[in-house]
Amino acid sequence: MLKKARKVIFFKITKFAAIWIASLPLLTAVYSRVLPCSKTNQKEMLNKLNKPQGSYKYDLTELNQWFSSSKPYKGVSLLIHGLNNKPSTMNPLALHLSTLGHLTLRGSLRGHRGSLEESKNVIISQWREDLDLLYCLASLKSRLFKIPFTISCYSMGCLLFLDLFERMKDLKKDNMVKKAIFISPAIKVKPELSWFSHLIKVLPSNWMIPSSNIRSYRSQHGTSVSSYKAFFELLDKNYKNYFTRPSSNGLPEILTLLNPKDELVDARSIISFFEKMPKKQTKWKLIKVENENATTIKHINHLLLDEESLGKVNWQQWKKHISLFLKQGKRSTLY
Repeated sequence: MLKKARKVIFFKITKFAAIWIASLPLLTAVYSRVLPCSKTNQKEMLNKLNKPQGSYKYDLTELNQWFSSSKPYKGVSLLIHGLNNKPSTMNPLALHLSTLGHLTLRGSLRGHRGSLEESKNVIISQWREDLDLLYCLASLKSRLFKIPFTISCYSMGCLLFLDLFERMKDLKKDNMVKKAIFISPAIKVKPELSWFSHLIKVLPSNWMIPSSNIRSYRSQHGTSVSSYKAFFELLDKNYKNYFTRPSSNGLPEILTLLNPKDELVDARSIISFFEKMPKKQTKWKLIKVENENATTIKHINHLLLDEESLGKVNWQQWKKHISLFLKQGKRSTLY
């Protein structure tokens, strides 16, 4: 009887061990999706990012791409656009960073590459996967040339970076980013817009909400409900992680460029948030930027991306703020 019992126990242990060992590749794959930074060929990763899924057709000018710079390289920069913004709206910043000696990777999130159908079906996990791959590519380049890694983002793109930093912290991963530039960060929207997050919950995900943005800046004529759902999910998590417990722990040094008259972002709350940050602890810097002399066909305070949306004088000041921020501080040993 005892001998039989031992056989049963041995069989169960062996079976459990076999299942556990067989599941290791699956577990590795699941966890590697969070930050899939491996020795995979960089060109293959970029091709994966730019390859349409299914029958979607992409605009080649809106795909993920590198902007070169002259040597000696001073840094690697990763750029992420806002919600329903063309990735190419980040080109002026990418070109400016290139003049500063930065190899710049202009990111492009799914649903923003020219396909209307894809924009109707995006979910938050797809954006996270896109950003993880982009982060991987940029950090690999940073390590290859031994130069600092910086990020720049506009509007919702800044939410995605904060979300990335939080996920990295949860996984006890080292943050490779040395400095970050937040432009009109949508880390908190105006109270009068918060009702919209409740409305979209009852709307079909493939519906399109007409956009009031200028045509040359927007990706599609409208923003899909599925995109808004992903955005508000990011917004809700960000509020809990940062606004309820102000701290710069685990974050890089951040320069924020914000228009106090922003129509979408709750600038007053964000400015107050910065003022409450411990002065000795914080690595965040806020600069108020206005664009009263913008030459766009429609004036939008939230748009702070190029000479047209800022005005000639403010555009030069905008670039100067960024240049000084990236150059300030002690000379890095990575240079």
